[in-house]
Amino acid sequence: MDEEDKNVTRCFSFTRITKKKKKKEEEKVIVSREIAKRWRDLSGQNHWKGLLQPLDQDLRQYIIHYGEMAQAGYDTFNINTESKYAGASIYSRKDFFAKVGLEKAHPYTKYKVTKFLYATSEIHVPEAFLLFPVSREGWSKESNWMGYVAVTDDQGTAVLGRRDIVIAWRGSVQPLEWVSDFDFSLVNAKKIFGEKYNQVQIHQGWHSIYMSEDERSHFNKANARDQVLQELGRLLEKYKDEEINPHANPFAIFTNDQNRNANAEREKSSSRFQLIRKASKVSPSSILHSMSRTSSHFCDLDLDNEEEEEDDDNIYYIEEGGTKEGGEQHSEQPQQPPILKKRASRLSIILLDQGLFTVYKRLFVTSLFLNVLALVLAATGRFTYARNRASLFSLANILVLTLCRSEAFLRLIFYLTVKILGHSFVPLRIKTTVTSLLQSLGGIHSGCGVSSIAWLVYALVLTLQDRDNASTAIIAVASAILSLLCLTSLAAFPLVRHLHHNVFERVHRFSGWAALGLVWAFIVLTISYDPKSRSYTDDLGSKLIKTQDFWFTLAITVAVVLPWLSVRRVPVDVSSLSGHASLIKFRGGVKSGILGRISPSPLSEWHAFGIISDGKTTHMMLAGAVGDFTKSLVSKPPTHLWVRTVHFAGLPYLVNLYDK
Repeated sequence: MDEEDKNVTRCFSFTRITKKKKKKEEEKVIVSREIAKRWRDLSGQNHWKGLLQPLDQDLRQYIIHYGEMAQAGYDTFNINTESKYAGASIYSRKDFFAKVGLEKAHPYTKYKVTKFLYATSEIHVPEAFLLFPVSREGWSKESNWMGYVAVTDDQGTAVLGRRDIVIAWRGSVQPLEWVSDFDFSLVNAKKIFGEKYNQVQIHQGWHSIYMSEDERSHFNKANARDQVLQELGRLLEKYKDEEINPHANPFAIFTNDQNRNANAEREKSSSRFQLIRKASKVSPSSILHSMSRTSSHFCDLDLDNEEEEEDDDNIYYIEEGGTKEGGEQHSEQPQQPPILKKRASRLSIILLDQGLFTVYKRLFVTSLFLNVLALVLAATGRFTYARNRASLFSLANILVLTLCRSEAFLRLIFYLTVKILGHSFVPLRIKTTVTSLLQSLGGIHSGCGVSSIAWLVYALVLTLQDRDNASTAIIAVASAILSLLCLTSLAAFPLVRHLHHNVFERVHRFSGWAALGLVWAFIVLTISYDPKSRSYTDDLGSKLIKTQDFWFTLAITVAVVLPWLSVRRVPVDVSSLSGHASLIKFRGGVKSGILGRISPSPLSEWHAFGIISDGKTTHMMLAGAVGDFTKSLVSKPPTHLWVRTVHFAGLPYLVNLYDK
């Protein structure tokens, strides 16, 4: 074949390819035109009669089209917790559909986003649980981007045969939203449907996110419902002379009585629907901010007026996709827009998050102060009992700190608290005070930990001063115990605990166990040692049971060992609700308000989660994928996990104190 023939062949092949592309494009236009003619039937005017089996090709395209618009809510949500704009949309309203690829996928049905929607997730607990409002904002309330309102442009309107308004909600992504999915309690819905339907009850979790607002948020000062109604009303007014995509079913959204009447009239002449409302599953509020940082530009920073105005302006440009001071265009990565100030490091966030007068720190200071006072009195000779038994006071502090973390003991305390104070005649002030104290027992735990070290140092000083009446072995064991207690306390320092939690947990556990073993050795050596003969006696049993040190140490040992006797490896069913959370199902019912611990390796790490249960056959835990372990539950779901069958009580259990 000569060169001229080759060129002719290439031209012919190119012509065939071009014709095929044009033919496909023409087919797309034909399909779109068919949808424009049939949109009422495709929207359900005749209940999709004759369209489902087999599935009509136009209906299939119709479903996929709106499904992709709903999926865009997930694809553009910024889940990067290190980003300043975590919780926002990755793309601006201006180039939203172009960036997610829908303009290429549906070139003949073009939309423009007219409004971004924001919703607030929060947990509803008595305000007195928290001493400071900022504490509530920190872990129980956050506002995030939830979806958008879009409308077809003139080209899309011509293709679809009507002006199409779409309201798209993303589904559950944040841990607070997932937990709220399981808030099965019902709440009155008259704020949504009006007084006429004041007997209607709906899901509490959904109602919370739909109706909650946040005065501290830049975007969520109005609740999600009002945002939708205001934008919908504006669009209906703007396009009132055009045919608007219908949806007049019982769940249609109306802005006022006039719109309701207008929609009813429109229904008679057009179709059963007044508005196609795309709604992925919406799930709202709840608990545990620790696993997912709240968007700083929404609600959890106290800004002065100047900073707030700057942030408002900055976020406005992100939504609009515009430029600011230098022409920097908002693009696919909103975490790199014009930033007003350097983002705070994780270290500074941890330091700034340490409130000065929390209940935890008040209890810490109180327990430490009482011990220091007793120690000073002992050292000055005004408290001879403590001076003669300094090591006993150290043991007493270790016993108290152990009980403050004993799951079995706290389960009993919470049970008795609810039984005694859970009556209507008990003043609310008492209930909330007790609730705050029980939720902050860690302050006593920490205070007694530091105090036990102080008492042991004092005991060692006294022993060294009276070196003739103590053996080298006793001093060595006491010094080893002191070293382990100091190591345990240093590992529990907030910076270490937050930045290296696994290190903290393992050091705390193994150093504590080693120290407990040495305490037993210390007691045996101390009781059996005879200073006069400088030897150890054999008559140990009768002496042990007569000393307070023995009983304190025995109580500590029981409190430590008891939870480990309940450790079991059990089968689990782990399902991933999304890439951001997993649902873990166990056999057997559990009482409501109880929490549990699970572990992939019982000696290395344990993780606590709230339990959801019908109280009969099964119980579940919901885990947000934020750490190595919880992420592995999503990527590599296990078939078995280690659990402690002795569950413990927490804040949900104390809800039983309050009148419903």
